[in-house]
Amino acid sequence: MSINYIIASSTGNLSTRERFDKTAPYILQYHLQFLEKFLPFSKHIGQITICRQDTEQDGSVYYNIDEMVRKIQKLGVKVEVLPVDRQGISYYQYLCAYKAFPNFDYYVIMEDDWAINLAYIQNWDTYLLDQYKKAFSDNIGFFNAWSPNTGPYSGPNGGYLMWDFHSAISTGMLSRETLERYVARCTIFVGQYEFAKELLKANIAIKDFQQLGIPMRCFFFRTDPGEVEEFYEEKNIVPCFFVPIQYLYSTYAYKKRFPPTFIHQGTRIVGFEERKQVPTQTVYNPDGIIDVSLLIKTK
Repeated sequence: MSINYIIASSTGNLSTRERFDKTAPYILQYHLQFLEKFLPFSKHIGQITICRQDTEQDGSVYYNIDEMVRKIQKLGVKVEVLPVDRQGISYYQYLCAYKAFPNFDYYVIMEDDWAINLAYIQNWDTYLLDQYKKAFSDNIGFFNAWSPNTGPYSGPNGGYLMWDFHSAISTGMLSRETLERYVARCTIFVGQYEFAKELLKANIAIKDFQQLGIPMRCFFFRTDPGEVEEFYEEKNIVPCFFVPIQYLYSTYAYKKRFPPTFIHQGTRIVGFEERKQVPTQTVYNPDGIIDVSLLIKTK
């Protein structure tokens, strides 16, 4: 059993991200710092694939990753840096990585600013693989971080708010068989919403932890105003598996926003500007494992 862990990366919107999160230029390095801590507890990760989307900002510190790559390779895990062009966004990069390395059994797809929660550090890849197999008896499907189809976050067509049903967060796991079926019939130049719709057209199911009956919490990093938000129903008590990487910072305080900021108010959906006015609760994460000062000092 072998898993390719794929990281989508880009400096294309770095200046916007940095306006609200001063650590943004170091996000990819922090992701590799996280992997260095987690990989000793994994059983099936055969390769880390970093998709490098060249941009005019490549002189920034964002891609100063050689030292972290060497540390991961010392753990016995192969690291490949795959150049990709600037067509498309994360899902395009994931699919390029699959086409370059098509022989892995499974593919974990991750944004540069997403990670695995510390609560799952023990055999985290085995846990994710087990959930995938429970979700898809035929081993074909997309198991993603969050794809609400019912409840307060669901829109009129079973999707997230105003959208039809789709994978609302671009992280998760896909099998080789799933990607073989997808690539055989679909373009790889797709965005997040289109990727999900093409999966469904190909009779490939999309599921998340909630649809397995696991009342899992959900975190999200909202670039503006630069806060980790938590939105879930009060009954959701299981720690979230996928987390914004900012949640793992050793010095980070995150914000909690509860369902009233996201649900329908009658027939009206609360707008983003309104949500920002809703009071938040500041919560410090005692399990932060990424030392954000480590790389900032090297700027």
